[in-house]
This record gives sequence, C-alpha cells and structure tokens, in this order.
Amino acid sequence: MPASTRRRGSDLLFRWCPLEMGFDYQGNPYAVSSNKVITGTSDRGGTVGSASSVDVNGRVFVPGYKSARWHHSYDSTTGLFLPRGVLLEGSRTNKVVQSQALATTWTATNCTPANAVGTYAGLSFSRVTGIGATSTLYQAVSMTGDATKSWYFYAKSNGVAGDLSMIWYDSSAPATRRSMLLTVSAAGVVTCTNATVSALADGVYKVETTVPSVVAANTNNIYLVNNSASNTITSILLTGIQAEDATFPSSYIPTTTAAVTRSADALSFAFNAVPQAMTVYADFIESGTEQINSSGIFSIGGVTNPALFLAGNQPKYGLYHRVGSDVTSIASTSPTIGQRVELRAVLSATGTVTLGQTINAGTEAVAATSSALALATAWSNTTLTIGTRGPASEGFGAFTAFKIAPGTKTLAQMRAA
Repeated sequence: MPASTRRRGSDLLFRWCPLEMGFDYQGNPYAVSSNKVITGTSDRGGTVGSASSVDVNGRVFVPGYKSARWHHSYDSTTGLFLPRGVLLEGSRTNKVVQSQALATTWTATNCTPANAVGTYAGLSFSRVTGIGATSTLYQAVSMTGDATKSWYFYAKSNGVAGDLSMIWYDSSAPATRRSMLLTVSAAGVVTCTNATVSALADGVYKVETTVPSVVAANTNNIYLVNNSASNTITSILLTGIQAEDATFPSSYIPTTTAAVTRSADALSFAFNAVPQAMTVYADFIESGTEQINSSGIFSIGGVTNPALFLAGNQPKYGLYHRVGSDVTSIASTSPTIGQRVELRAVLSATGTVTLGQTINAGTEAVAATSSALALATAWSNTTLTIGTRGPASEGFGAFTAFKIAPGTKTLAQMRAA
C-alpha cells in the first residue's frame, strides 16, 4: 500500500480516497476502516474494450478488465486535464454499429468515407471527403422505448473550415428529431448548434446532444452528413458515434459489427459498524445519477431492512433510513452533469436523517430533517456499496472521496477527515 495512505489514528469508521490510496494489482481498491487498511472488491464488468474514460493527457483510453477508470476533465483555468476520481457507471449500450468505421455499413452518397486514417486523442478516426450540398452519410439505429435519447460523436478538423449539417431523422414519421450545424474554424476549433462541445487532446472535440420524441418502432437514421445547402465544408474527421437509450450520455463504448453493452461497475467494501449516529460524506463529479429514480450513491445494508442509502430521487438526491418503513431527507435542488457535488448524510441516534448538499464548493444547503425511526441492532448485511444501492440501481459519477464518521459532523470536519 502506498506510503501516502498511512495516516494518524482517527475515529473514522471508513475512509476511501482513491486518488490518494490507489488500487492493488488486481484492480481492487484500498480503504481505511477503523484505522485498519482493508481491500474492497471492484469489478468494472463487461468485456475488455467496452468501457472507457479520459486520461490526464485528454485522450480516451480503455483500461484492462477490472482496472479502475480514472477520469479527467479539462480545466480552463490551468489548461490541464485534472483528475476527477474513479468513474463508476451503470450499464449502457451503444446502439450504433461500426462506431469508428464510417466506410463500413454506413450509407454514403456524393461523399467518400475512409476508415482508420489516423489516431487522435486515443481514437481511430474516419475521414469523410467530397462533402457538398447533395451529400449524405447515414446509418439506421435500433432504439428501445419511446423517449428522449442521447447522441454524441468526436470531430476533428481535416484542415478545412466550414459548416456541416447533421440530423437525427425519423424516416417513418417522417420528422427531423434533432438538427445540428457543426462549424469548423480555420484554426480547427469545433462548435455546434443544439449541442455541448468539449475539447480533448490533439484538436479533437466531443459533441453531445439529446434527441427528443424518438419513436423506437420507427426507422431512426443518424445523418453525420445531411444533404443541405448549409454544407460549406468539404472534408472532416469523425469517429466514436454513440446513441443510447437514455436522456444523458455515458462513457464511450466502441462497436464493430454489433451494438455493444457495457456492464455496470461494482464497488463494495466490508462494513462491520452497527447502526449508530454517523455522518457519511461523498465527493464526486455528477454524471447523471440524479436523473435516474432510485439510482444509488451508496448503501449500507443494501435495499432490504434495515439499511441506510442515498439515491437519486429524479431529479433530486434523497437520503433514506429503512427499518420496516422509510424516513427520508430530500435535497432542495438538483445538480447538473459535470458539477462537483458533496453530499453529507447524517443519521442521528434517534434514527432521523438529514442531507446536506454542496455544489461546486458553494454554500451547503441542508434539507429538512426526517421524523425519527428507531435504529436496528444490525444492518441487513455488512456490505457498503459505493456508486450503487443494489443491482439495477447503479449511479453515474466520478468519485474522489467517501468517508463515514461516528456522530454528527460538519462539512468542514468531513472534508478534513
């Protein structure tokens, strides 16, 4: 275990700070529980190559099976890709086939795609040339359920400036569900209407959008090149096209001949402390948990009786103490994706719960305290899960710290612990 994890004695019941403590050779995390070093269980799940993250150099990388996915994001103040913790996500499927090979299975008219023309920001790019007002490049995607869907891709200048029309088109309705105009400047900077654009390494930009009112039974086509007079660019580099049955995107899942599903991440530790007055602290980058009802940030004792868990309450977070029935403290506001969130969950000696929430290091907002509910003598099990509250209840976030202290502690005390 790294020397940096050796700490003075404290009264903490549990402490996991992955950026400081690291993982063992099998990909399992170190933590400290009642002044003893313990090893948890971490399983990224899925097949090798189905889960990715962004590294310190701003490149998309795919770690080996069970390895931690360290997540970094660009900081405009320092100009660096700063560490944001360990990325934990629920299961997702990329419905786009041949997500990086646009000359394979994609239908092209009056333009020419070519596969694997170069690797930038860790991704293999396709090049599309000969783009004009009558050009199209599209593929049908099979979605599940009628709802808003997420769609994104990576773009890079091929040395040519101009505009490119891109749409999600329902040919059965017929109707355009999402229209975007992507612009590449002479300097290679990418911007896009109706989308969020973020910079990676090597002049690569990630372009994310949502597609409303998708009808799954219809034929849904992703047009990376839409025939339009707006097309003034003649060539561009594209890759990493991803469409998901969700209202927000998850990390990139490469595909070839079929859609690929990434299994849910799993992270757990033994937790032998009995029900008592305690304060639980979680520090993470919001990645969508609050948008999923019942998705978890943590759980002690699972979801059966008795248990303590913190979960998305669509779209606000809620802290639950369960002993036969539930008492709850619900946050007053909802964080947005990309924000730093600190949650301070207090369980009192009388079984009340109180949730404090801090966004981007601002002022803590403390929710109303619940009614009392007598503490049980033991939890339903001795497992602490982080990033989930049980199967099919996984959240989405990059965690930098998770701590549990006895009694009621302030935000400042939990930060310093």
